[in-house]
Amino acid sequence: MLTNQELFFTGLGDRFWKENDLSDVTYAMCRGSNVFFQFFLDFFFTGELALDSEEADIAREIDDGEGNRPDFRIESRKGVFYIEVKIGDRCQHFPEYFKSLRKANPGDGENEAKTKRRLGYIVNYPMSFDGYVVHRWEDLLRQLQRYDYFNDDSIRGYAEFVKSVCGLRGNEDIDSYRFNPDDFMKIRLFMDDVIGAITQAEGVDCYNRSRSRCFQQNLKMGQVFELKNYCGSGKSVWGWLGCFFFESRAEIVVQFENQRGWGDLVCQHYNAPHRQEQSAYYDDYDKALYFYMVETDKDITAFFNRVLSVIKDGYDPATIPAFPSENQFKKYSYLLSMRRFPKAVQKWVFNGTTDWGDCCSIESIGQEDWPYSQIHVLFQAHLKRSGGDMTKKGWIGLEYGRDDTTHELLAPKCYLSFDGKSTSEVDPPKDDWASWASGIRQKMFDKLKESE
Repeated sequence: MLTNQELFFTGLGDRFWKENDLSDVTYAMCRGSNVFFQFFLDFFFTGELALDSEEADIAREIDDGEGNRPDFRIESRKGVFYIEVKIGDRCQHFPEYFKSLRKANPGDGENEAKTKRRLGYIVNYPMSFDGYVVHRWEDLLRQLQRYDYFNDDSIRGYAEFVKSVCGLRGNEDIDSYRFNPDDFMKIRLFMDDVIGAITQAEGVDCYNRSRSRCFQQNLKMGQVFELKNYCGSGKSVWGWLGCFFFESRAEIVVQFENQRGWGDLVCQHYNAPHRQEQSAYYDDYDKALYFYMVETDKDITAFFNRVLSVIKDGYDPATIPAFPSENQFKKYSYLLSMRRFPKAVQKWVFNGTTDWGDCCSIESIGQEDWPYSQIHVLFQAHLKRSGGDMTKKGWIGLEYGRDDTTHELLAPKCYLSFDGKSTSEVDPPKDDWASWASGIRQKMFDKLKESE
């Protein structure tokens, strides 16, 4: 059972889940606890900086004069060190930081390896960069849990925060997750209902870009819409209808972002002092207005029409609660398969033990934003051979189909694809994920051998 402090950090992670949020909370931990600061330094620069024998100062996003702003800059008698934090963002800065660190540490001379060791880098996806050590957040958590001071409530709370923000909390859900094709039929129908609710509403159009309907890496799935001639202004406002995914729930919402030319006309009419009395919530941090689907909404169409009525007619004190109940979460729990299936594939297929020694390796390279008609986990397979190494990219996942005659939606099938050219159907995972994953890895190896 989590302590109050751990629950606080967990709740914090649900609302403050961006990369900068993680860096800010980490910075606050380092400033507030020398015990944690020492652990953080040791994780990246083992034995290099000891706080009991020298001073070390940590700063957030200090410009180096060349336009570079590493997440953390650490100054000590042993020179300047950087730490860069990544969660999802794949824009890397190794050459820029190397150049900056060389300039900040002239004593390193031509010792490039020493300069490279001054850069701590941590990500939540597989990657490497020649000459640098790249850490993973799950490795930090493992070491933190073995740390002598892990029983400190704030440190345990920080661990829960990292799990939440980096998508590492709820591994028990992945361990117990069972693939159910019915869930994915319901997910597809859910998206059809979302689009139907928008297209049936008067004066509202779907934003006709397929990317609008994607399941995105920032864990949302839905549809952008345009509300024309908002309140007779002659201007359009843009909003979004869909669901946000968290570890243990999916929240169905209408969102208006408080940005000019987007949803600002709706947001500026929101009466902030009375926000708790009304059926919506304005998030000062996200700068966005949220309406949540609740139990009294019969279906998605009824929910969307209620929101349209509210924003057109004004914000009367509402009898409808602003936030959904646990019963609402349970009703739409099938949506979580959209999040759990790719996480289970990544865990079982790419973190498993290979059966072919050193000659072949595979790694997940994440997941792109995908249309809701398919769910792909991307991978890269590397085969060592005498005539030169070979690397192939591909995906494993689900794709829906339709009956050729009736055009009715068919349950999704599981496929394995290499280079977009060789795609074959494979058995879907059942109760034994380990055996299924082992079979998938063997198929990958066989495909690579075939293409030699």
